Formats: sequence, structure tokens, C-alpha cells
Amino acid sequence: MIATIIPDVRNHYPVLLSEIISIITPQYGGTFIDCTFGQGGYTKRILNFPETKVIALDRDSESCLLYTSDAADE
Repeated sequence: MIATIIPDVRNHYPVLLSEIISIITPQYGGTFIDCTFGQGGYTKRILNFPETKVIALDRDSESCLLYTSDAADE
């Protein structure tokens, strides 16, 4: 049995994005670790700030492929 659900539409909205950004304060730059990369919502927002880097990890190896595909479209 495969328990993974892959929707046809890839809309993902990071939960509590504003709250997390206010806590980690990327506006001052730095390196951040995103351990739940998923579709890259937090990573994209963090990288909007200058002098920031993100190390992104996810248990789902296909997440990186989805993000790479989406980033190429932008």
C-alpha cells in the first residue's frame, strides 16, 4: 500500500510563515536550516532577504525535484 498522496495541483501554503520569519529574523542575514523543506515555502521566503543561505532537508526525496522544477519556471 502506498500512503503518499500526490495532488494534481501543487499549491502549498506554509503554516505560520509570518510568525516563523519574525522569530528567526533573516533580515540580518545568516545561514538557516530548513528540515521540512517540502515545497520550499520557508526557504523561498528566507532567501528573499540579502546575505542569507539555506540548507534544506526533507525525508521525501521528490520534494527537491518538485522545487527544482518550480524554480526553473520562475
